[in-house]
Amino acid sequence: MIRKTSFRKGISLSIIIFIVGIMVFPNISGKISESTDSESYSNKGGLPIQVTFTRPENGIYFFDKKIVSYHKPLVLCGQITIGAEVEPENECDRIEFYVNDFLYQEIVYEGPDFDLNWIWGGLPFSKIKCEIIAYASDGNQSTDELTIWRIF
Repeated sequence: MIRKTSFRKGISLSIIIFIVGIMVFPNISGKISESTDSESYSNKGGLPIQVTFTRPENGIYFFDKKIVSYHKPLVLCGQITIGAEVEPENECDRIEFYVNDFLYQEIVYEGPDFDLNWIWGGLPFSKIKCEIIAYASDGNQSTDELTIWRIF
């Protein structure tokens, strides 16, 4: 009997947190706003470098699986994969990935298998600001930002 009560309390708490999340983010109409804060600078004699976050897309995630579209990335439970891409890849010298304005990882370009995916667990009940900066071979750079909300 005690186990069933604890389980019910846990489910009830999860439902309450989900409802509070919907109240905090009222735009659940399924519209996804496409806003990019990317800046691109042109290289001398080369193509302009551009970096963008590709994952997570706007939606609600449960253990790294998107379960429904939403106007912001919201992680209900579990870790999330954060992905990015750089165009043109051969112009990139290095990538810096920041979480809440702290350098999380620096990646030096080493060839065509340039993997820009990170697994992020983070703290529950938190908001993280991710920023990625790509530096071109000639010193120019491009940035993109992403904010992710995490419940558990």
